[in-house]
Amino acid sequence: MNKQIIPQCRKLRVLQFSWIVLIFLFSVSVVFSQKHKETQLGGSYVNGAGEVVFSYTAVNPIVVNDNAPASPYPSTITAAGINPTSIVRISVTLNAFTHSVPDDVDILLESPSGQRSILMSDAGGSNGVSGINLVFSTSGSPIPDSTVLTSGTVSPANYMGNDGALDDFPSPGPGTLTNEPADLTVFNGTDPNGTWKLYVVDDKGADTGLIAAGWTLSIVVPLSPGIVSKTADTDDGTCDADCSLREAVTSGANQITFGPLFSAPQTITLSGSELNIPNSFILTGPGADLLTVSGNGLSRVMRFGINRINFVSGLTITGGVADSNGGGGIHNSGLLLLLNSEITGNSGPIGGGIRNLTGGFLSVTSSSVSGNSTNSNFGAGGIESSGLIAVTNSTISGNSSTNGIGSNAGGIKSRDGVITNTTISDNSAAGPNSAGGLYREAGTLTVRNTIIAGNLNNSATPDTFENGGTGMSSTGFNLVGNPGLVSAFNQTGDQTGNGAAPLDPGLLPLNNNSSSTRTHALQLNSPAIDAGDSSNSVIDQRLMTRPFDFPLVPNISDGADIGAFERQDTDATDATLFDYDGDSKTDVSIFRPGPGEWWYRRSSDGGNFAAQFGSGTDTIA
Repeated sequence: MNKQIIPQCRKLRVLQFSWIVLIFLFSVSVVFSQKHKETQLGGSYVNGAGEVVFSYTAVNPIVVNDNAPASPYPSTITAAGINPTSIVRISVTLNAFTHSVPDDVDILLESPSGQRSILMSDAGGSNGVSGINLVFSTSGSPIPDSTVLTSGTVSPANYMGNDGALDDFPSPGPGTLTNEPADLTVFNGTDPNGTWKLYVVDDKGADTGLIAAGWTLSIVVPLSPGIVSKTADTDDGTCDADCSLREAVTSGANQITFGPLFSAPQTITLSGSELNIPNSFILTGPGADLLTVSGNGLSRVMRFGINRINFVSGLTITGGVADSNGGGGIHNSGLLLLLNSEITGNSGPIGGGIRNLTGGFLSVTSSSVSGNSTNSNFGAGGIESSGLIAVTNSTISGNSSTNGIGSNAGGIKSRDGVITNTTISDNSAAGPNSAGGLYREAGTLTVRNTIIAGNLNNSATPDTFENGGTGMSSTGFNLVGNPGLVSAFNQTGDQTGNGAAPLDPGLLPLNNNSSSTRTHALQLNSPAIDAGDSSNSVIDQRLMTRPFDFPLVPNISDGADIGAFERQDTDATDATLFDYDGDSKTDVSIFRPGPGEWWYRRSSDGGNFAAQFGSGTDTIA
């Protein structure tokens, strides 16, 4: 039994930016699992040199047609809101490149302001490749002329002329090129914002190929820090020694942190207008228990625009009230990564806590969305998403949709997405064809190792609902109190109740539970304990060890618990110590570590006792 406990959020803040990379990688894997319904994704982080890296991926495959331009042609990536507007350097990755004769493939990159560089032309000879990842960077050696290509980092090279032919990129490309540079430094110092174009052409017959997972553009810009030093909601357009959160945002800072004032709990109360985020940034708060940003019942709290990449961690968003566009706490049209945060006590049509629009991507990790509400016909109290979502190691609790007319959800109403290691409980919805917990509106919504139980719909107990079809899917180890008409939860490790006998998840009330974000702790007799699968996650919402195996509880898989909370042996008990069923009566547990040796634990004093007797074939009668 592993008793190591991973330190709490505040102790891990020095590692905060490594989390950005992890979330970015997870986001990419999510979008590929969604059958390429979204065309662009990305992430951001601060590298070891103190620079900000924005990475965008055009995830749709590029089909390399025989002796013709590829499809699509060009493949595009749109960057927006990057500040400062001066590139330090870029790199380009071809994801899962396959071709029978790479020598026939010509690739050209064009920036929004018209600078161009060949990435490869007449490289790799006639040595076929399959599924390789090529990273084009100034730090690599030139891509080989005639030897076999392998995955790795290379610098661009143009071997045009080796076969006596010029590079031709037909319209809408630039046409026939003579001595076009193969040099990524031509982009340095230029504005990265706008549409980048990747032109791919096969210039010989009898061969085809594929860039199966699209391409990635990484843009490095200087760090532009903004340090918030006060709680007043002022705005003089600059972020100097006297800097508000609004001033840090409007000044275009791409890394926002908080000064010594915020080592104790503080609230920033907005003065009547939302924070409309103009650029892509990384905002690292001191902790959800230390920093609260309130709309004060007068406005939404934050709005994130299209094609922006924004990372927000370590704060509580509350008191937001949305206009008709929804999203009382957060309104997102871009790519938003939310970590170690609380979205609570917000209201508005469509999405009381968060609204994620079509084309947006929302990742919620190690966070709590609770106590939000909506009164719209087709909304959700907690999160409403018509874009793509990934909810991981998070708690969705106590949200409500009170309109009794339309199809609503108390917790989450979503189209495409993935929900993993999450607890959705104590939410409520009114109206026909609604779900107390989770509602799939369209697309494919995949659920794994998640509790969806204890939610209400019209005083009944259907926790889930889907709007036609069978797009909600389970990949196992879910606990659903009453799935209603949803038939997905029949995979390995799934537990379900029904309308007559909903399955009780054995949850304690929402509490901090040694964390800056709130969770539902598991009772000692919860059916979720050791009944899950960690899904390659090493921590729970609180950053505690996952899986943490209790040896007296049979494992369904690797000993992980279902939901956002992984019970540790140091967690406070909800009953008399070692009273395993919580009935306040003495219990005795018995186990045998080896032949002829027996151990037992008595709940009256929690003592462990060992005895040796009998033979190795003895059994309990």
